Amino acid sequence: MKSLQNGFLLILLFAVATCPSCSRSSAQRFYNAGVSKNKAGDYNGAIADCTKAIELNPQYAKAYLVRGTARDELKDDVGAIADYTKAIELNPKYQFAYYNRGNAEWNLKDYTNDIADYSKAIKLNPQDAAAYLNRGNAHYALRNYTNAIADYDIAIKLNPRYAKAYNSRGNAKNQIKQYDSALAGALRK
Repeated sequence: MKSLQNGFLLILLFAVATCPSCSRSSAQRFYNAGVSKNKAGDYNGAIADCTKAIELNPQYAKAYLVRGTARDELKDDVGAIADYTKAIELNPKYQFAYYNRGNAEWNLKDYTNDIADYSKAIKLNPQDAAAYLNRGNAHYALRNYTNAIADYDIAIKLNPRYAKAYNSRGNAKNQIKQYDSALAGALRK
């Protein structure tokens, strides 16, 4: 009788361990814990929990994104880029992954890829004023001031109270010696 109970217990454990929906459910719990830890500033804990979620469900794009943001906070830009890249591979329409990868590329001064990722984020969400601002900043860093100004103009059009966009546009206009235009834009309310 005891061996029958042990056999049943082994079958039950095997069924739970190999149950795809059970793994996804556990992955969701680890992911949720990772999100909570990330929000609380426990970035190492968030990375550990998201890694467990990914081990249970390697197709979990959101877990890669959250792990990437935690790595960003720990200044692991290379690791963050790898996670964002995997999230994009799993979900090519994941706007936040492109946006965040652009931020990590900015930190590494990889402005060309930065521009490409913000462009993809903008294509997926053309109303994202911050993506235009950040792409404009990358153009500015490459001294493509006309392109930077065009992006800042769109960011301002999308969000007329976007002080950073006005300031950045004024700096870009100063670089191409459009002093009057820079000043006029800064004085607008």
